[in-house]
Amino acid sequence: MKNVYFGFAMLISCSMAFAESLVVATVAESAGEKGQVSSMSLDISSSASFKGFQFDVDMTGATSVDLSSCTASLPKNMMVACKQSGNRVRVIAADFDAVGTEVKAGRVSVGVIKYQGKASPAISNIEFVDKNGEVVPSSSTVAK
Repeated sequence: MKNVYFGFAMLISCSMAFAESLVVATVAESAGEKGQVSSMSLDISSSASFKGFQFDVDMTGATSVDLSSCTASLPKNMMVACKQSGNRVRVIAADFDAVGTEVKAGRVSVGVIKYQGKASPAISNIEFVDKNGEVVPSSSTVAK
């Protein structure tokens, strides 16, 4: 297995002193039966607790995408979904329970997306929902 480390840092500026940071890192490439396989970890580093989020991952160039572990690391009480539509993967997670536990500030692992092909994943359409259920507007910048 050949390990190749790439880093994509997504910095998200939010209003109301609420700042999130989504880190996407391709951590390993290996030869599989059908060619090169890459694993991209999804992590959120948060300065405030939140109840949910959604974002899209552009997978243009990927010949196949495995979403079986896309949200595997999130708390089990969250409703989660990863769905591919064309070249985009939508990742959604939310805790709708009024007495549920929001995701605490700090670093939280979301999961892993595996793919084959020459994709250069990019993140877009990011939204976080705070513990009061309010959508927090955000913008992003990718630092490579």
